[in-house]
Amino acid sequence: MARIHNKHLRCYVNGTDISGYTRSVGALNWTFDAEPDAAVTDAVKNVLIGKADIQAGPISAFLDTAATRFYSLGPNIIINGTFAADTNWTKGTNWTISSTAIATSVTNGVLTAAVPPLTIGKTYLVTYTITVAAGDVAIQDGTANGATRSAAGTFEELFTAGAAVFRFYSPSGGFTGTVDNVSVQEYSTGLQADNGTKNLMVAIGTNAAPIAGDYVFAWQMEQMAQQVEQGTGFVAINIPLGGASSQSTLTYKRPWGRLLAPMATRTGVNTGIGIDDIGTTSALGGIFIYHLYSSNGGVTIMAEDADGTNVNGDFADSTLDTVATSGIITAAVIPKSGMIALATDRAVRRYLRWQIAFEAGTTTATFCCAFIRNNLA
Repeated sequence: MARIHNKHLRCYVNGTDISGYTRSVGALNWTFDAEPDAAVTDAVKNVLIGKADIQAGPISAFLDTAATRFYSLGPNIIINGTFAADTNWTKGTNWTISSTAIATSVTNGVLTAAVPPLTIGKTYLVTYTITVAAGDVAIQDGTANGATRSAAGTFEELFTAGAAVFRFYSPSGGFTGTVDNVSVQEYSTGLQADNGTKNLMVAIGTNAAPIAGDYVFAWQMEQMAQQVEQGTGFVAINIPLGGASSQSTLTYKRPWGRLLAPMATRTGVNTGIGIDDIGTTSALGGIFIYHLYSSNGGVTIMAEDADGTNVNGDFADSTLDTVATSGIITAAVIPKSGMIALATDRAVRRYLRWQIAFEAGTTTATFCCAFIRNNLA
């Protein structure tokens, strides 16, 4: 699909909203090697029946010199960050591990990754979830300390390593609480961000800015290059995309879906109605897409489904939100995005809507989300 006029397109890459800056978005292609009902005896060679080829043309945009940049994150270098077993961590005085890391009146004791994972001079995005009954907790490497946390929540921070070790300690002493879901990823940003897999979503408004129910094109695409021209107060950027990423874990072949929530700031749960994209229940799964641009703490973004008459109460028994979910994420430092593939035989009821859950202390989140309902067996 190609459009000459891009006024009503909204483009999101890895949670970064470049809608206001986009000059053009290339053709959004979805083609098949052969007809799905073709026979293997047909005179067609070197194709796979039913195989979809998904491609998006280059994105050309103006970016703010500082405010809007793409970033790259490496894999999580922490082993056993969920504390599923009592391994890979060295426990100081008053630390224990049992499905989570538990601290009881920790004063001088530290919880240390058994194998020092950091590289001196590199910057990392550190994310973790804590509960706090007393005292406070923070990260450190032996030479530098992270932010002091004294309230429950999911936190992230950028941390530049001055040493190789990684550990948790109590700045004031007396920490009682838990630590869980620890992630440490190498972080880089700027004009020469690495190539690799990018979560792309293009929302297509009809004759106005996109609203719930409008079409979206979304997939995990391979970024092939990044051409940049620095201007005065802006950066002109061109990002060629090479097609569906070989690193993608998506098991579907349809990149077209419907917008559940346009990009906006939200401070409460959704009590509205949903969209009706096919008029009935489907039974072939789908993909949930989210782009969280900012938040002041941890949130969970979800999709809900319903039958009935499409009123708020119809969504009360939805179980879709247990699988079509971001899990607890935060964009207090950098945007987040994801594409969550459901089981290919998952039933999805007629009506769909967005939903959000805020962690204690979190009051606002700016995000958009969409759902691709699979109808290709």
